[in-house]
Amino acid sequence: MKPFTFRALVAVALISISTRAVAQTAAAYQSVINSESPSHYFTLDNTLTDSVGAAPALNGFSHTFTTNLWGDPSAAAAFHNGGDILTNSTDLFSGGGTAPNPGATGTGSMSFLLRTLTGVATNQSWVFGQSTSLGTSNQFFLFFDRNTASSDPGALKLVVGDTTNTILSLNRISFRSWYYFGVTYDESRDAGEVRWYLGLPGGPLNSGTLDMGNSAVVGDNYSVSFGNRSAGNQVSFSNPGDGGIDEIAIWNRELSSSEITAQFNAIVPEPSGASLLVLGLALGAAMRSQRRRQWERDRQRDASP
Repeated sequence: MKPFTFRALVAVALISISTRAVAQTAAAYQSVINSESPSHYFTLDNTLTDSVGAAPALNGFSHTFTTNLWGDPSAAAAFHNGGDILTNSTDLFSGGGTAPNPGATGTGSMSFLLRTLTGVATNQSWVFGQSTSLGTSNQFFLFFDRNTASSDPGALKLVVGDTTNTILSLNRISFRSWYYFGVTYDESRDAGEVRWYLGLPGGPLNSGTLDMGNSAVVGDNYSVSFGNRSAGNQVSFSNPGDGGIDEIAIWNRELSSSEITAQFNAIVPEPSGASLLVLGLALGAAMRSQRRRQWERDRQRDASP
């Protein structure tokens, strides 16, 4: 076999192996999630069922399945219309309550992947929420604020209990990008009851803490909504463009920071067009170099007496 032909076959094999590795990263991420024993896990791989728990399947209203972070089709949920939503009729979170409770002891965690909009939100765009009772001390929301908000317009904000905190300012948002989000809580702590985590795959994992009031609780014990504030509401995770959500995992215990980090580190995003171009150019240069070396060896052999 000629050296060039062999090199070409090696290049094809490398590309094939790389493609298979990308396709396997979703399974690798899901393996890490499952190893931490979630109470509920909605992979959204063309299904709305809970893959590990006994919770009812999510109800979809005009949502669509879309391509996930790893390039797999119909493996994440997207929201386009104002009333689009995924919701569950049960309370998926431990703790919380319909009224303030200074003796609350609930613990829990949640993580998922979210895809940002194509630009600044023109209205409040809700990634998830538990809000039926609309109390002032039992809220649990994540949303992109409108571009006309009086404080931190367009920012990603987390609301827990009676506290609102900006976790990603507008000037730091990477539009049309997938982010990892995680939140853990222990209502019995006197301070720093909530810890949040946010990061772009391949970048740093940012984190922070929220202090709730001593009688505040996490959520109101009613249904949970993803991609909107509540069923029938017109503040979906859209406009401009469609927001996306994937890999919703929930625990009835507080995950450690190392467990959260393990999830984040298990995300290996689909290679960009630029990185694939660089790979192709590098392989092409290697093959050209091999051809030159072979040509030089052939020339020296032919010149020998």
